[in-house]
Amino acid sequence: IWRRYRNVTRGGRDDRGFKRPPGPPLLPNVILPGGEPLGDSTYILRKLDVPDRSIYPPGAGAAFLCDLLEDFADEWCTKCMFHYRWVYDEDKAKAAAILPNFATRVTSDEMQANLAKAVGDRQIGRLGVVGSNPQSGHVIESSYIAILEVLKDHFHGGNGFLFGRRPSAADFALFGQLSQLVLFDPTPSRLAAEVAPNVVAWVWNMVDLSGHSALPSDWEDTTPTLRPLFTVLGITYAPLLLANDRAVKMGQKTVTVHTPWGSWTQPSFKYQSKCLAQLQQTYNSLPGPDKAFVDSALVGTGADKLFLPRTKL
Repeated sequence: IWRRYRNVTRGGRDDRGFKRPPGPPLLPNVILPGGEPLGDSTYILRKLDVPDRSIYPPGAGAAFLCDLLEDFADEWCTKCMFHYRWVYDEDKAKAAAILPNFATRVTSDEMQANLAKAVGDRQIGRLGVVGSNPQSGHVIESSYIAILEVLKDHFHGGNGFLFGRRPSAADFALFGQLSQLVLFDPTPSRLAAEVAPNVVAWVWNMVDLSGHSALPSDWEDTTPTLRPLFTVLGITYAPLLLANDRAVKMGQKTVTVHTPWGSWTQPSFKYQSKCLAQLQQTYNSLPGPDKAFVDSALVGTGADKLFLPRTKL
């Protein structure tokens, strides 16, 4: 969707001869004109950003808040998507039947059935990796409803996007998860239609922004209506990041945190420790006025705890 906004050409699934990015096979992959492969959406967006259609709000403080929400969408909201898709029977059946056809030419009903079973078994087996289990499922579902309600109010306030009247990197990251939750998977899509029909419309409108305005004046200070979203982040993702970082540094294999919606347990991940380190590094490098702007936006939300001075373990 960002590709349409930025007018970047997409290749076909039969492309051959391109280098693969280092690390695990992830989508999307972007091949630069010189042949350099990129495979992390955050770095892709940064690398290909251009001033006339930039997806980062002006000012280091606002840009940092955008980065924080992008990370929240990429790392927490994906848990919502994965949970709903592979926990509920109707959702499991739809996803297992349809998803293999995006990557493989299915040539028979037998092949379709075998692929559906293989995909379903593999993904259901990974639920625990993202933290979806009978104990933490309520946390995921409560956070999803809270996100819908916050976005509903934010858009009711006259905002077309998270940071005003033009899309940001955080909008595109959020769209990546909501496009599945709101438009594909049956259970969360019904919830979205009941709780926040304007969010459903927002997701559809995000599908093609190729002709959307990108004037400097389209950026606005929306921190008052974003504070509830930072609060959801502060209830869920922030304590998980901090607990995970402690677990990684202490060599612990699992992480448990307690939220107002219940307890959360998942395996510890070095990658999410890197996410926290990057956010903290960027925050610490902000000029004084921009850091003060961020602090005023996050104070009391729980997200501010990510950036408090800490004793080294």
